[in-house]
Amino acid sequence: MRFAICDWKSASDSAACGSALLALLLVPALARAQQTWTLTTADFKTQSVNVVSIDDAGAKITRVHGGDASVVPWRQILQLERVAAANATTPAPPPTTRPGGSKFTLYLSNGDRIAGDAAGLEGETLAWSSPAAGRVDVKLKQVLSIARAGETPPRLDAQRTTDVVFLINGDTARGLLSAVDNTGLTVQADGNAVPVPWEAVKSVALATVATAAGDGSNANERGVRVTLADGSVLSSPAFTLAADKATLGAADAKRELPASAVVAVEQVNGPVAWLSSLQLSESVQTPFLETVFPARMDRTVRGEPIRFGDRTFPRGIGVHAYSRLVWQLPEGNRYKTFRTQYAIDGDKPYANVTVRVKLDDKVVHEQQDVVAGKLSEVVQAPLAGGAKTLTLEVDYGKTYDVQDRFNWIEPALLAE
Repeated sequence: MRFAICDWKSASDSAACGSALLALLLVPALARAQQTWTLTTADFKTQSVNVVSIDDAGAKITRVHGGDASVVPWRQILQLERVAAANATTPAPPPTTRPGGSKFTLYLSNGDRIAGDAAGLEGETLAWSSPAAGRVDVKLKQVLSIARAGETPPRLDAQRTTDVVFLINGDTARGLLSAVDNTGLTVQADGNAVPVPWEAVKSVALATVATAAGDGSNANERGVRVTLADGSVLSSPAFTLAADKATLGAADAKRELPASAVVAVEQVNGPVAWLSSLQLSESVQTPFLETVFPARMDRTVRGEPIRFGDRTFPRGIGVHAYSRLVWQLPEGNRYKTFRTQYAIDGDKPYANVTVRVKLDDKVVHEQQDVVAGKLSEVVQAPLAGGAKTLTLEVDYGKTYDVQDRFNWIEPALLAE
């Protein structure tokens, strides 16, 4: 790119050249403020928009192809996601260390996850240092687990009565987590203090009794769940975004971040709750032989974006037969209907599965001989009769488990 050098010989020349320079300086700022996002609305339709700002009223947007700015109210917003994140085609291999040096992810009972490293433990409060979010203080009763970057977090176990540290060499240390800092952690077991350096840790699962109380949040209060560039996901009752700054929280609990760190904004307790953002109570994958394929949230079971035909779906769950996923439906559940579509992942000719949706133990949808190349019709099931659990099941079909990679597409709970 060539730049002209101004030769200011007169006032008019000076003004003209100054205007040209100002225009050049404004281009990056305008580009930041007008970066293209994908907006998903309450009717599950998507469109590309430029986000000018986000506040309590909703998202102020302009259309990609021009036009005046308009405000989309929160009641119509399911999710906003930057196009670059939604259109990623080749996922990076699982990292062992993220930019900034963080090696672990902290998983919380409200569905949040925070990339970073432990900073300390004082009483019942764990201090966590995140490159994207800064220091975050979390009550231990909110912590489900800690997992090394690229590792699947330990499965939930309702019978777990002690803290368990899973080591890279395959061993475990069980007891009470009594000390944590940036060098390692200490487990009290049979009266002995067992120090474990972070270099040896694969994952940590906290005792179920420590997390049963939950986080005390109001399940019916509207808020947002914000995804950051390092993979962290943070919930907040309030959120604003402008050209260069994003703010989570309100009053004296605000947390400011660079706007560029935000890659997605999802409404919590709005018109829709995505199952991929809700905490599972059970996740089972039973391989026909030996290879295990854990469920992946918002990705295929191979870690790729979920696609069918020429469409990419930012929300979904990738599994492999046999798979059973279970969610607890809270009492007084404000959501009235379960909704999803599904399809075989890719064009594998031997894939054949049976699909079931259950409320408690009652099958409300079943389809046998699901094969590649067809996207299901929209499946909807009323959440009536005080159902306590929702189960999504993908069973072996006529070809056992051969090529049985499968995607639940946009599975969600609907408020209306």
